[in-house]
Amino acid sequence: MKIILEKKKLLLTDKLLIVMIILLQSSYLYTSDTLFGIRIVLPLIILVLSIITYKNKLDNRVFLIWSILFIAFCLSTLIYTVNENVTMSNLNIIIRTFFIAFVITQCIRNINTLDLALKSLMYGGVIYCSIVLILQGPNNLIASGLDISYTNGTIMQYTYVSIPTLLLIIWYMFYEKRKKIYFILCPYMFFLNFISGRRKSILVPILFFIMVITLKNWKGKSSLKKLVFPLIAIVTSIFIIWLSINNDFLYQIYGNRLEYLVNSFINPGAAVDNSLKTREYLMETGITYFKKNIFFGTGLGNFNTINRTDYYAHNNYLELLCTIGLFGGIAFYGIYIFLYKEIFKNLFGKYEVLFFSVYTIFLIMDYSTVTYSRFFYITFLALGICYIEIRKKYYIKNTEKGIYDETKTESKLRTH
Repeated sequence: MKIILEKKKLLLTDKLLIVMIILLQSSYLYTSDTLFGIRIVLPLIILVLSIITYKNKLDNRVFLIWSILFIAFCLSTLIYTVNENVTMSNLNIIIRTFFIAFVITQCIRNINTLDLALKSLMYGGVIYCSIVLILQGPNNLIASGLDISYTNGTIMQYTYVSIPTLLLIIWYMFYEKRKKIYFILCPYMFFLNFISGRRKSILVPILFFIMVITLKNWKGKSSLKKLVFPLIAIVTSIFIIWLSINNDFLYQIYGNRLEYLVNSFINPGAAVDNSLKTREYLMETGITYFKKNIFFGTGLGNFNTINRTDYYAHNNYLELLCTIGLFGGIAFYGIYIFLYKEIFKNLFGKYEVLFFSVYTIFLIMDYSTVTYSRFFYITFLALGICYIEIRKKYYIKNTEKGIYDETKTESKLRTH
């Protein structure tokens, strides 16, 4: 059974959805007045139009329930927060991010609009990274790496867009029929990732590449053939890491930090860079604090109050556990249980491969970054919920038509 993309006329909500997602990917470049229009006014207009278009029918309720539950835990921290202003500021960001994601869920009612949203995220990311390249200048960028003055004061803001964008390009490169554009975009975005000088900008796409090529070629293959593609991917990845460390140009940009990371695994007692030392300290501090304060933390956004560096946790798990407590952390990560359960019903389908691989990457990245209020991450969780709802509707619709027997499990449903 295949969920087929169909040629359908774009609705006004679809067109506005494309505009909103693309603009939001470049939000770090705008003034506060412009951001208000993009983050508040435009989503409200789209929500009203979707309500009218779909005759007041609320869809993808799982996302709404999860959002309300998580935001409720965040709100409850106002009772015991150590800094009310910081908590309110973070609440504002979370509510805005989840609201935008909710608006997106109300626009996505079929596989066409889902694909539209995914491509808007991808091209929006390419546009943003290209704008940064143009503003800083290719020669300057290549010579000295990414300048934070062009990325809202922090390189992390850039990588929050560049990494997920490259992941989508890699996935489309394997599954889209018209592959030429993706074979061009892939090395281009890989370059725009590695100039950020961040280890994860190289390691995450490599891991994602290995996962996608493995899952795509796993089902129905002999044991030997199942191993061929993963081995090719792993060998290629090792070569890229080796080249990054041994090439002078790449080494200066990010290879030196990659070398520290590799050495920390090979020889834990070896010297590590300041970034790794800081992260180790923050983790030890966070774990110690959480053991003493399991149910009530410092209040949303106040992890910096429990460590001498004045940093946030650089770890989504500890950030949530130490600021909103155990149940708040469970409320956030509980959605992954639902998503994985549904994905495993048809793990080797086109979209299942995407969402399984991306969510696994998210869970790994959360070990080294804070993502609970980031636009792309929350939106991608919302898109997974949308896909599961679309798949269920498609299954029920075709069962009623007698296309296949109701007794067949949903694992028989293949997407393409």
